[in-house]
Amino acid sequence: MADLNRGIGHDEESSTAAGLFNETVSVNFVNLSAAAAQNSNLGVTGLVINASGTGSADAQRVSTVGASAAHLGRSVFDTTFTVGSASYSLTGLLNITGTFSSALALLEEIGGSALLDQTIAGAFNSSGVLAPGDYHLRLVAEVFKPEDFAAFTGHSDWSLALSVTDTAPAAVPVSGTLWNVLAVLCALLAMRHLRRTLTARV
Repeated sequence: MADLNRGIGHDEESSTAAGLFNETVSVNFVNLSAAAAQNSNLGVTGLVINASGTGSADAQRVSTVGASAAHLGRSVFDTTFTVGSASYSLTGLLNITGTFSSALALLEEIGGSALLDQTIAGAFNSSGVLAPGDYHLRLVAEVFKPEDFAAFTGHSDWSLALSVTDTAPAAVPVSGTLWNVLAVLCALLAMRHLRRTLTARV
């Protein structure tokens, strides 16, 4: 069992059931566009936690003609979990294209050090033994461009596969401490002259 939060745009939908999350959002306005997607799965079976999936973000402006606008596409997978003592394996890949694109793969002990902290494109691989404690896993793909008239294209994406096997269960069950925040997309088209923001929602 897991506590599950899923966010689409500025809105968040809450669920208490782990499982599949598969959403795609896009917005197109004249010569502007933004999109994001995520297909991920989170499962907790006994003393084993498994997470896998992909997420992506895209945004572009194809012409300098038209109103000034800001662009934001984002796909986030964020979870925390507690173990007594556990073996783990985390693998995946980050892709980043364009000046305004970024990505992150982070696994850290809460209040402690990072086991993985990658913000450059490429594969990542981390494995070993987790000491008793609380841990935080976060994957982010984002394209953000401040409001202006310049043309651009941006893309980023992530993939992950995580397996955690608790060999010495903590006193507090995993089910009470697991959060999965899947914030897929906030696509903003801020029109300077109209003074309004268009937010994409599914």
